Amino acid sequence: MSLGTAFVFHLMFTFFGGGSITFGIPIGLGFAWLAPPPGLFEAALSAVLIGGLLWGVAAVYQRITGRIGLGMGDVKLMTMLACFLGLEPTLGVLVLGSLLGIVQAGVLVLFQGGGRTTQIPFGPALSAAGLLHLVAPTLVPGLLNWL
Repeated sequence: MSLGTAFVFHLMFTFFGGGSITFGIPIGLGFAWLAPPPGLFEAALSAVLIGGLLWGVAAVYQRITGRIGLGMGDVKLMTMLACFLGLEPTLGVLVLGSLLGIVQAGVLVLFQGGGRTTQIPFGPALSAAGLLHLVAPTLVPGLLNWL
């Protein structure tokens, strides 16, 4: 990931909040085109695959249970990360974010109470995993190889 990509990535998470994610997708594609890796084709393919996969999971879960289990903000966040990172690192970020989300859910349920229907925000865990990848780029792909 180039220094410019890292800077835009940091600005979006720190200053603009979730609404800027929609603008992050074209910006990520632009950076992929100007300063690969991942390259424009891989970035676009990654965005379509990750976004489509997560949207499908969210739609099926909502159809089966009648409840929203994965918000569209989480889907857009992962789609934006796919534009910046490419497919393999994004899958690693998704796995690591899921593991962090399990820990986060356990802590929240333990200290705040609740049960299976307690809503747990997934975005912070995904963001933390994305930032971990930014700081230690070999950690997340290494996680996929380990699993």
